[in-house]
Amino acid sequence: MHRNIALSLAKIIHDNSANQIINRNIQLNEMVESFRTVRCMYTHCDDVSFACGSFVHGDLTDSIVQDHGMYFVPMSSKRFETMTVNALGMMKLELGGCEYLSIKDASEIALWYVMENDNASDGTDRTTDAMLMRLMLGNNSKHAILTFVFDDLAPCELDSLRTQVLSYCDDAHSYGDAMSKGQDFLRKLMYSKESIYKDKTIRIVGIAFRLSSVQRMVESLSRDDDFVVAFGTWLMRDKNSLSFKRKIAKLIGVDPPGTTLFFNAV
Repeated sequence: MHRNIALSLAKIIHDNSANQIINRNIQLNEMVESFRTVRCMYTHCDDVSFACGSFVHGDLTDSIVQDHGMYFVPMSSKRFETMTVNALGMMKLELGGCEYLSIKDASEIALWYVMENDNASDGTDRTTDAMLMRLMLGNNSKHAILTFVFDDLAPCELDSLRTQVLSYCDDAHSYGDAMSKGQDFLRKLMYSKESIYKDKTIRIVGIAFRLSSVQRMVESLSRDDDFVVAFGTWLMRDKNSLSFKRKIAKLIGVDPPGTTLFFNAV
């Protein structure tokens, strides 16, 4: 009888220990998943998330910026949260539970729209009347490119916005000037009384990150040898910020940085 009691007690202790281990593993998995979460959120409210994605579902791509490898994370819009253009000004990107970059803190801003025949990894089922745009945010150490969609533009609104995007930095005399004009143009779209776009609904469908700023995150992923080789090659190129900025300059049609010539005075 005493032996049966001892066996029953041992089983209870074993089952309790097993449950503790299982619960602990669940908690650890949830912590890891949280660490790899990408969110677009309001800067003043941590409870409002407009779009969310997981770093583990991303992949390397050079189609966002041609021939420059980035890490693209597809995003899903929150069902009950609608994002409008004027909400962009209060948006921050959060990676692994920490703020990565916000529009208000970005010193470099550029916009361009994606041609219908571009081979773009946008992850969206846009309709014929939808407009796909990209917004680059950057500072000295980080750059991210948001891909978002307008679904409710009339044909005339779509054509007008395309024209404005193509021409907002036509008279920029340098890359830095183009970035400043990008800030002004975005501010105009978001807040100007004359803007017909500030209340238009947008969907953020993906975010591409500069590799050098998410190196540790990528290295924590378990991927095949081809991925590892491609990542190492593109990472070395990405560490050259001037090369990246030159490709952005080409995308928006301005003179690339680092090409100014200096002449000695005669």
